[in-house]
Amino acid sequence: MVTLRPMIQHEFADFLTNEIKGYAEWITHAYKLPPERALATAKEQLSYKYKDGIDTKNQYIFIVENSNQQKIGIVAYSIQIEDQSAWIDVIEIEKAHRQQGYGKHVLDLVETRLKQHDINHIVLHVYKENEIAQSLYKKQGYRVISHIMTKQLNYTFNE
Repeated sequence: MVTLRPMIQHEFADFLTNEIKGYAEWITHAYKLPPERALATAKEQLSYKYKDGIDTKNQYIFIVENSNQQKIGIVAYSIQIEDQSAWIDVIEIEKAHRQQGYGKHVLDLVETRLKQHDINHIVLHVYKENEIAQSLYKKQGYRVISHIMTKQLNYTFNE
């Protein structure tokens, strides 16, 4: 059993720092940008996305807790009222608690909350390499609707 507890202000700074770091790593990997440039891009984009912190309109950030009220993960999503959709921005279960069914429970709780907002569909991004998450999402009824492809033209940065 898991519960979703709304993130409180003092937890947000760590959340944003970790999200910026992870997004910058992804940008570096996906687009072959130098880490400094990727970090600047990630900071700019996520600082705008969460411009009002935990009070940002239509952004919902939760701490995932187990039955002992121990933090085991984070989930964040945004709602686009105009097209009745939601985007799961973050769903992360800490490594020690993975593959124990918590991800499924979190998705179920998020879907229940979204139905209360009259949301008709959910979108999320999953890394190509994350086969475990892809399997979970497929079992939960998600389907692949696109692939992002990139081609590097000119770069000097090497991983």
